[in-house]
Amino acid sequence: MRQQAFQAAVDKCVWLIRAVVNALSRRQRRAVQLAFDIFILSFCVWLAFQLRLGFGHNFTDAQIISIAIAPIIGIPIFIRFGLYRAVLRYIPNMALWTIIQAIGLTTTVWAAAIFLVGFYGGEGVPRSIPIIFALLAFAITLVSRFAAQQIIYWERARDRKRYAIYGAGAAGLQYAQALTSAGEVEVCALFDDDRDRQKMEFHGVKCYPPNQIADWIKRLGIESIVICLPSISGQRRLEIAASLAKYDVKVQTLPSLGELVDGKYRVEPFDNIDLNELLGRSPVPPDLELVRQSIANKTILVTGAGGSIGSQLVRTLATYGAASIIMVDHSEFALFEVDRKMRAETDQCILVPVLASVLDEKAMREVFETYHPNVVFHAAAYKHVALAERNSRAVFENNVLGTKTLLEMSERFPLDTFVFISTDKAVNPTSVMGATKRLGELLVRHHAEISSKGRTYLSVRFGNVIGSQGSVIPIFKEQIRRGGPVTVRGRGTNRYFMAISEACELIIQSSGMAEGGETFLLKMGEPVSIEALARSMIKLSGLTVKSADRPDGDIEIKLEDIQPGEKTTEDLFYDVSTSVPTKHPKIVRAKKRTQAHLRVEEGVERIVNILANELDRDVRQTIFAVLDDCQNDMATPYSASVVNLDDKRKSG
Repeated sequence: MRQQAFQAAVDKCVWLIRAVVNALSRRQRRAVQLAFDIFILSFCVWLAFQLRLGFGHNFTDAQIISIAIAPIIGIPIFIRFGLYRAVLRYIPNMALWTIIQAIGLTTTVWAAAIFLVGFYGGEGVPRSIPIIFALLAFAITLVSRFAAQQIIYWERARDRKRYAIYGAGAAGLQYAQALTSAGEVEVCALFDDDRDRQKMEFHGVKCYPPNQIADWIKRLGIESIVICLPSISGQRRLEIAASLAKYDVKVQTLPSLGELVDGKYRVEPFDNIDLNELLGRSPVPPDLELVRQSIANKTILVTGAGGSIGSQLVRTLATYGAASIIMVDHSEFALFEVDRKMRAETDQCILVPVLASVLDEKAMREVFETYHPNVVFHAAAYKHVALAERNSRAVFENNVLGTKTLLEMSERFPLDTFVFISTDKAVNPTSVMGATKRLGELLVRHHAEISSKGRTYLSVRFGNVIGSQGSVIPIFKEQIRRGGPVTVRGRGTNRYFMAISEACELIIQSSGMAEGGETFLLKMGEPVSIEALARSMIKLSGLTVKSADRPDGDIEIKLEDIQPGEKTTEDLFYDVSTSVPTKHPKIVRAKKRTQAHLRVEEGVERIVNILANELDRDVRQTIFAVLDDCQNDMATPYSASVVNLDDKRKSG
C-alpha cells in the first residue's frame, strides 16, 4: 500500500510539473532553464569549497566573489554552445560532448580569472577547487537535463512505438538515429547477419543475430521491424521478408538515406512493405525534360485506355501536362471507369472517351480527323497467354491488324510520335500472344523505315507489371483470401516485375529519346521465382505454407504443369550484347540488327488470307510460320520451340 501511495504521489508530482512547463512559452522555458543554470553554477562552486575545506567553512570575501563570477562567466559560454537552443526532447543524443566542452571552457576561463585577480591560495581559491567544480558542474548539468527530459516527456515516452532494424550497416544506423530523434519511435534492437556486428552496441542499441528475433520480439515488445538492406538482391529481400512474416510484427522496408538525399528514389516512408519493395524495385524519378518534350501541351491518343497499362498511362499523361487525352477502348465498363476516375482526379486537361475498337478503321479515321493527335500510345492488346492460345484468330486480329490500322492512320494524318507497347513475351515467342506482339514490333519498325514525313515510330518492351488485371499477383491474393490453394504453374518459373506507374513513366521517357524504328527495353531488375513469390505472399499475410513437412499449415501451394505457350523464364533481349545504354539508367535501346521487318507486311497478308475459313489451330501455325520466314536468319526458328496446343490437350 505504501509503495502504491508513493508511486501515486510521484505520478501526481510529475503531472503537475508537466502541466506547469507546458503552460509556459518557449521563451519562458528558456528563462527558467537559464535561472536554474545560474543557481547550479553558483551552487557547484559553493559545494566544491565545502568538500575541499569542510562543511561549516567561513567564506572569505575573495571566495564569495569567486562564487558570484562563476555564472557570469558560465552562462554566456552555455549560450554560445547552444545549450538553450537545443530542443529538450533531443538533448540525450548530443548533450554529453556539448556539456563537456561548455563546462571545460567555463572552468578554464573561471580559473584564469581567479588567477589574474589574485584570488588563489589559502585565503582565496585552492588549486583543487576548479577540478572539483568542473566535475560537479558537469554531473549536475547533465543529470538535470536528462531528468527534465524524462519528467516532461515521461508520458509521451511510454506511448512510443517499439521498432527493430534488420541491418546494422550504415543505412540501418542512419534510420535508427532518425527514428529515435523523431521522438515517436524507440529503436530497441538491431539484427544483422554479419557476425562481427552481432553483440555490438550502436548508439546505445544492441545488435543480435537474426535467429534470436523471436526471443527479442517477446522480451522487448517489438511492434515493427524495418528492413534496411539497400544493396541486397530482390530474391534475398523476399527471403528476409518471408522469414519475418511469421512473427506478429509489421514488416517494413526503406532505402538508404543517401539515395533519398540524392533524389534517386521515391518512397513513402513507413508504409507496410509492398510488392515493389519486396521485389527489389526502386523507382527512379522521371527526367522531367524528357517527359515535357514528349507530351507537354500535346493531344495524346491512348488505345486500350481502360486496361491496366492504358489507364495508368492516361493518369501519368494528365499529371505531366498533356493538353488533351483521347481515350479509346472497346470495353464500355472499362472506358466508363477510367473516364469517371480521371475526371475526379484532374481538371487540367481535356478528356475524350471514345468507345471503339482499334480494328474499326472507320472509327479510327474519325478519331484522327476530329482530334488530330500528336502522339499515339498503342496499349490495346489481348495479353493473357492461355486464353490467347485458344483464341488465336481474335488475338491476331486485335494485336496485329489493330496495330496495322493505327499505323496506317498515323501515315495518313499529321503525327509526331507512335509508341507501341510490347512485352518480353515477344522475345523468342512460344505463345500466340508473344508472336502477335513480335509481329507488332516488326510492323512498327517497317513503318519507321518507309515513313517520309518526319514521324517517329518506336516500340517499348518490358515484363509483367505488378497488380495488372489477371496477372499472377492479384490471383495469388484472391487465392490466399479464399484459403488456398495457391496455384503455381511450372516449378522453377521466373518472371520480371515492375510497377505500373514506373513502367508508364519510362514508356513516356522512351518516346522522348526515340529517333525512329527503335525498340526500347525497360530494365526490370532480377527475375523473381514465382514459387518463392507465392510463399512470401502467404507468409506476409500472416499465414503459413502447408506442406508435407508442415501438414498443419494454412495455405497449400499447388504446382501445376506449365500452360501451352508459356515459358519458365522470359527474356527481354534477343541478344544481350546488342543492347545500348541510354541517358536514362533504366532504359536501354536494342540495336537494329535484324531485317525481319522487311517481309512483315507480306507475312501479315498471308495470315489474313487464311482467316476466313481456317481453324484457329491453322491460324496459329501460320503466325509462327510467318515469323520463321521473316526472321529466317535465326539459328532456332520460332516454330521449333512452340508447344503444340492439341498435343498438350491430348497428353493432359
